Amino acid sequence: MNGLRRALVALFLACGDDFAEAATRTWTGASINNPFPPKDNFWGNQFNWAGNVAPVAGDDLVFNGGIQPTSINTFAAGTIFNSISVTNHVISGGNAIALNAGISGAGAQISLAKITLNANQTFTATTAGSGLTFTSPIDTNARALTLNGSGSFVITGSVSGSGGITKEGSGSLQFAGNHTYTGDTTIIDGAVRIAGDHSGSRFVTFDGLNGLIGGAGTVKG
Repeated sequence: MNGLRRALVALFLACGDDFAEAATRTWTGASINNPFPPKDNFWGNQFNWAGNVAPVAGDDLVFNGGIQPTSINTFAAGTIFNSISVTNHVISGGNAIALNAGISGAGAQISLAKITLNANQTFTATTAGSGLTFTSPIDTNARALTLNGSGSFVITGSVSGSGGITKEGSGSLQFAGNHTYTGDTTIIDGAVRIAGDHSGSRFVTFDGLNGLIGGAGTVKG
């Protein structure tokens, strides 16, 4: 028994922060007000976050404008975050991330190198008359992506992987660009307008006029 206890303690010490609970970190962009460098809009700069504590992998990230209304992800490519809430903010670039539990917000643009889905999840455009724009490529990674909410979506980054997309909620979707994802695109509610190549995905519409499709894109026959 003592040997097992020692082994468990050693494992805990070796894993360190991996046992820490995920936290919510809120962007301020306040580093530009510091008297000394670094002054930037980088995610890895602790002085850009409330309490001067930068996020770590697994955290929930909140962007709601801040002193700097733009930011760049400087964490290592593929860093996993739990969720992102982004309102009146532009994530203007930076390394790829993996995501566990979706994105929500309004009046925002996300332009990361790539977003990989680690689980089935929902992106929510929360506010009618506003919305979310994704220029980031999205790898469905064999997961299901749901687009929901009363706000609008604009997706121009390429979508890949075998997962499908479901459009719910009254907000519209403008879906442009060339995509290689092979899962079905199911439209339950909200007007959808396509452009570009979606030929790997079969588009399925339910609920009549509440799931309108328009545009000049190519879909799977």
